[in-house]
This record gives sequence, C-alpha cells and structure tokens, in this order.
Amino acid sequence: MTDKNTSDEKETSVYLAQIKCLDKKLERCQLKCDELEKQNKNLVLLCRVLEEDKEDISEFLKHSRAEKEKMVDELSEEVEIQQKVTEQSLDELKLQQSRQAQELQEQVDEQSLLNEKYAAQFEEQRRQIELLEQQLCDMESPEEQSGSEEECEFQSAVKALEDKTESELTSLKEELQQSLDMWSKTRISEIVQEERAQHSVLLPKLLQLFEEVHELEVEREMIADRKEELYLQIDDLKLEAVRKEEKICTIKEEGTLRMQMCQKLELKMKQRTRIRQFILAQTEDVSQNLNSAQEELCLKRDEVIKLEKKLEEEKIMVGQLEDDMKDAVFILRYTLKDSDKASNTQVSQKLLEVLERNTPEGADSALRGSMESRSGEQKQTSDPESDREETLNLSSDPVFLLARFRPGDFSLLPRPKWDLSPLKDRCLVNLHSAASQQEVPTHPERKQTETSSSADC
Repeated sequence: MTDKNTSDEKETSVYLAQIKCLDKKLERCQLKCDELEKQNKNLVLLCRVLEEDKEDISEFLKHSRAEKEKMVDELSEEVEIQQKVTEQSLDELKLQQSRQAQELQEQVDEQSLLNEKYAAQFEEQRRQIELLEQQLCDMESPEEQSGSEEECEFQSAVKALEDKTESELTSLKEELQQSLDMWSKTRISEIVQEERAQHSVLLPKLLQLFEEVHELEVEREMIADRKEELYLQIDDLKLEAVRKEEKICTIKEEGTLRMQMCQKLELKMKQRTRIRQFILAQTEDVSQNLNSAQEELCLKRDEVIKLEKKLEEEKIMVGQLEDDMKDAVFILRYTLKDSDKASNTQVSQKLLEVLERNTPEGADSALRGSMESRSGEQKQTSDPESDREETLNLSSDPVFLLARFRPGDFSLLPRPKWDLSPLKDRCLVNLHSAASQQEVPTHPERKQTETSSSADC
C-alpha cells in the first residue's frame, strides 16, 4: 500500500509538474499569439494607412499631373502664341523691310529716272554743242576772226555748263547715297532695337518656361520614382502580411494543439484529482485507523507498564519465595538429617509457616484455578489477557514451584532463572494480531510506533 501510495504521489507530482509546464507553455504561446495578433492588427492598420496614403498620393499625383499637364498645355499654348506673335512680328518686320526696300527702290528708281533725265538733257546739250560745232565748222567764213572770240566764249560757257551739270549730278548722287545710307542705317537700327526689345522681353519668358518645363519633368521623374518605391513598399508589406498571416495560422494551429493537449491534461488532471481525493479519503480513513491504533497502542503501553510493575512485584515475590524455599530446604535438610530429634508434625508446621508467611492474597484461588485447568485439559486461547493471567498464576503457584523444586533435586538442581522473553514475545504477538485484525495499511509513522512499542516491550 505504501509503495502504491508513493507511486501514485510521484505520478501525481509528475503530472502536476507537466501540467504546470504545459500551462506555462500555453501562457507563452497565448502571449505570442496576442503579440502576433497585435502585430497583425498593426500591419493591417499600416496596410490600410499605406493604401489610403497610396490612394491620396495617386489622387494627388493625378491632380498634380493634371495641373502640371494643364500648366504645360497653357505654357505650350503661350509659347505657341508667342511664337506665332514673334512669327507675325517677324513677318511684319519682313513686310516693313520689304516695303522700305520697295520705297528705297522707288526712290532709287526716281533718282535713276532723274539721272536718266539729266543724262538725256546732257546728251541733248551735247548734241546741241555738236550741232553748234558743226554749224561753226560749216559757217567758216571771213567772219572767223570776229567770231573766234564768240566761239571761245561759247566753248567756255559750254564747258562751264558741263562742269556744273557734272558737279550737280555728282552732288545729287552723293546726297542720294548718303540719304539712303542714313535712312537705311536708322531704319535698320530701329528695327534691330525693336527686335532686341521684343527678344529681351520674350527671352526671359522663354527661359522661365524652359526652366518650368525642366522642373516639371524632374518632378515627374521624382513622382514616378516615388510611385515605384511606394509600389515596392506595398508589395513588401503585402508579403510581410502574408507571412504574418501564415505565422498566425501556424500559431493558431499550435494553439489548438496545445489546447487539445491542455484539455487532455485537464481530463487527466480531473482523473488524478479524483484518484487523489479517493487517496485522501483513504488516507483519512487510514489516519483515523492510525489514531485508533495509536490509542490502542497507548492502552497497550499502559497495560505493558502495569504488567512491568506486576512483574517487578512478582520478582519481589519470587525473591521472597526463594528465600522461603531456602528456609524450607534448610528445614527439610535439617529434618532429613535429624529425623530422630524432631517429630514430623513440627517440621510440617514449620514448613507451612514458612510457605504461608509470604504467600500473596488469592494464591488459594490461583491454586484452585490451576487444578481446574489441569483437570479439564482445556485448550489455550489466543487471548492475550488469558495468557497473561495464566503466566501470572503459574509464577505464583506453589504447587508449580514445589514441582520445580522437588526435595530429591534440591541438592542437585541449580537455582531457576526467571526468563521474561516469552512474555515479551507474547506481547509483540498480541500487538501484531490486534493490528492485523484492524487491517490497517502500512505507513512509515506506524512503523515508527511499532518499533517504539517493541522497544518499550
């Protein structure tokens, strides 16, 4: 029983330790599951936030792209308008230049016409001069001497006219050329200044437009790169979310397995608790039996103490009986040696006096009981009280003592030694029989009590 109890206690302790370890593991798994659920929730929130950010960014990019496209369209329209304006202005300038060239050409044509007129007049004058020379040649008369002076004057006048006309023509040509040069220079400078002014006005606008277009292209490239990065981040987050979901599924499966294990262990724990309650009930019964056995042991100890006291008294009585027997032996020896001197009646009276001097009360009843037990030849019972009374009666029975110490053996037999070991053996047998009747399972406390009782006995 003790081995079974110890084995059951060991099994229960092992199961309790396993249950505690599994509870701790279950708590850890539950904490991990909670943490992973929190992380999953955070990741879901991050995914939602990133999706919202993605939608916002995409909408912003769409709006910004639309705005930038509108800006580009507007700027392109402005550039086209400005190009058209510049083309129109260039066309106008070309028209103006063509008009001015036409005007100059007309003036040149007019001057050429004037020159032709002057040349025609000069040729007519020449013709007239030639005609006059011919006439002069034809009119060679005696009046040559008188007319030589007139010819000289006429020739000098013709030369003066020719020189004058040539000088006038050259001066007119120079003036016309100078006026044309001056007009063309001034007009060209004015046109160039106007073109420069328009170009200076349009050039910063064009540069600004080119810079804005370049910035828009750079922003567009940056937005495209950012969009690709966001797509990559979203893909990474989706992969992480899938991994977390797989991990959560595995943890949930482990949790279900652990829960099943915990349920099985709880069932085993319930069975063990029932067994433990049954064992506790049995231990309570055993403890009650032990208490009753301890009470009986206490009673037995008291009885043993009483028996020891009675044994001491009997030892004292035995000593007194030995002394009396010595006196009786001495008297008997004396009577046997000196049988002639004293009568038998006197010797018997002295023996009776010696024997009855220290006989305890109830010796006659003990003697009668012993005689009845011998005559009836009854079987001895296993009752310890009857055995104890029988041993006491035999120890105090004078017939038994006289039978032990016969007169013929007084000089030959040694003095009897009182052996108390059978009494102790009987006490132990009686205690074991009482314990076996109650069917109490063995227990270390009971073993200690039995060893102490055996030591006391």
